[in-house]
This record gives sequence, structure tokens and C-alpha cells, in this order.
Amino acid sequence: MMPMKIEDLQETHKIIYVHPQNYRKYSMIDERNSLYGVTVDFRFLQEILTNQYLTSSHLLFYCNLFRHAYQHKKIAIAQCYFFAEYMEASTKQIDNSIIDTSLLVKKHELSIKQNTQNSQQQNTNQELQSQIANPQQQQNIIVKNLTSNNQKWNFQITNIQYVQNTTIQNKEKYNINKLESLLTQMVNQNDLKDIQSLKNQDYLFFPINQQNQHWICLIISLKEKKIKFFDSYKQYLNEDIITAAKEILKFIGVTMISEYAISTHFNKQSNGYDCGIFTLLSLLYTYQNLPYDYNQQIVTKYRQSILYNLAIVGSQIEVSQELLERIIKLQQQ
Repeated sequence: MMPMKIEDLQETHKIIYVHPQNYRKYSMIDERNSLYGVTVDFRFLQEILTNQYLTSSHLLFYCNLFRHAYQHKKIAIAQCYFFAEYMEASTKQIDNSIIDTSLLVKKHELSIKQNTQNSQQQNTNQELQSQIANPQQQQNIIVKNLTSNNQKWNFQITNIQYVQNTTIQNKEKYNINKLESLLTQMVNQNDLKDIQSLKNQDYLFFPINQQNQHWICLIISLKEKKIKFFDSYKQYLNEDIITAAKEILKFIGVTMISEYAISTHFNKQSNGYDCGIFTLLSLLYTYQNLPYDYNQQIVTKYRQSILYNLAIVGSQIEVSQELLERIIKLQQQ
């Protein structure tokens, strides 16, 4: 018989449990279940309970937990970095070092002797140029006070121009040459035989991180011949990602790709940090054969307790399908 309260697991399954409201008592937690491949520590729990953006570690942990709980389901899950490498130009966050900034600087002289003006100006300009050369420092400069030869100079930035990086702009949209390696890693992660075995799965799941700040996902239903696109924030179909999905299907040996229908699922988040949980629920509801009718209210329950409870339990023992669904139901009653 399953426990009636989550706390009962301490007796029935011999685990340590602390209520989410008291999670700070777990400040020294450092538990790792090799099945799920991620260490659950205080930061892992804190980021869930304090409304922070879910990281790839969170997604990896829960994706693995779902996969092992529903072992009879044929769903192959891609690595969180799959699309970041496959569509690098479209998904990778642009590094600050590629920003080229042109500054128009107005110089104000506070006090200076006429016979030293030229040398002091040269020294000060060299110091300013060293600031401009470092893009990470100069982005937030509004007023810069410099002292040279005991004289004070004031420089004010009046304009900042950001020039789009041509390296990113000219990159290929799809790194087809990386597909074999990425799909091989996906095969190994899901304990499959080879790349061609992916087409024998019922579903392929691809979590996609955009610019290190937003999670969306693709679910390819091979039986239904559907490519399902999920985005809880932007709510528009990214045609490049759909094209990328079709290239994946072609690579694993799927034929008649033109018959695949496209469906969009824009379950709306009402904040700027829950996209990762929406992404996880798209996978969980696929495992459970449920309609994709989750909403912000349901996501908030996962944020406030369910994900925490699954992390605490899953870091100590294997979570079966029965136990997983019981933990979920306990928080929804």
C-alpha cells in the first residue's frame, strides 16, 4: 500500500525527508543517484523553490527520472545541448566578446596648464582606449572619471552602437556534420542499439535552450507522424527548428517526411522563469498519454512542491511509475 503522506516515505522507503518550507535544513545535502546522473545539492533545491530558471542539470535529472519510471514507453530523450550544437547560430548565447562598440566621447577639461595639455590628453586618451577595448567593462559605462598627472578628466558616453556580429550571422543554420555524433550520444543515453533504432521509438524528445534564457521543446511522434512544437512564452512557430527536425528524421532513415503534420502547443506561462517546467510537463504528459492541457496553475504546484519532492526522493532511491504518480497526486489533492 502506498503512503498517504509524503512524510510516510521516511518509514516505508527509509529516506530522509524535510518539508519544502524547511528546505534550508538541507544546506549540506549532496546526494547523487547514478540512475539520474545529477547530484542534488542545496543549490539544486533552492533554484526550484525560489522561482529561478531551471538549468540543464534540472532537466537532465527529471528527464532521466521520468524515463526510468516509464521504462515500457518508447521515448528517446535528446541531450539538453543537442540543439545548441546542431543549431549553434540560432540557439547559442552570443558572447560579450563579439560586441563591437563605437563611442562618441565628449571631453571636459577641468583645469590644466597650457604647456602640459597635449601630453596629458595623450595619456588620458590611452587610458580611455584601454577601457573601450574591453567590451565586458565598457558596456555599462556612463560617466568615467580619470586622473592624470594630478589633473581630473571627465568623460561622458553620449552614444553606444551595437554592431551585429558577422561571424554568427554567416554561420550555417544547421551543423549537419555534427548530427551523427549527437545522435550517437542520444542512442547511448537511451540504451539503444544504433542511430537507425531511433526510428523505431514512439517519440523523440528534444529540449531546446535558446540563448541560455528560455526552454522550448520538440516532440516527434513517429507513430502519429507529427512534429509537435512547444513554446510557453514566445508563442510562435520557429520554422528553422521544424526544418531541423525534418533533417533529423531524414538522417535516422525515416521516409515520407512530407506526410508529417506540424502541431503547436503554446501553453502560456505568466512569468519569466517557468519555461523549464512547462518543457518538463510536455514530456511527462507524453509519458502519461495525457492531453497537453497543463497550465500555469499546475506548473506552480510542480514548482512549489512536486519537483522538490521528486528530487529529494529520487536522489536517494529509484522512483517507480507508481511512486512517481503517487507523489504527484499527493500534491494535487
